[in-house]
Amino acid sequence: MFEEINKMKKAERFLDSDVLVEILLRIPAKDLLHLKRVCKEWLRVISSHSFAKAQLGRTEVALTGFILQEKFMWCNEDIKTVSYIPAETTSSIGVALACFSL
Repeated sequence: MFEEINKMKKAERFLDSDVLVEILLRIPAKDLLHLKRVCKEWLRVISSHSFAKAQLGRTEVALTGFILQEKFMWCNEDIKTVSYIPAETTSSIGVALACFSL
């Protein structure tokens, strides 16, 4: 009898955890930092590697191009030129991001 009750409670917690993860995945990453303080369960879920990986997969950034500044900016007069280089294809963006992360 007690074993069945314990199994049911574990199943409820597991279901609640799945629902919680699905809800939290829809919240912007910046807001998740504040939600870690709600309770220990939310902190555990949000801090987990699998949640971070799932969140990253949901929030892909659309890269439209690059901004290039040819001279360091120490004050407003130091800017020589600023150029915008549009990204041409999705595959070139992937290569550029892969190189950038090295």
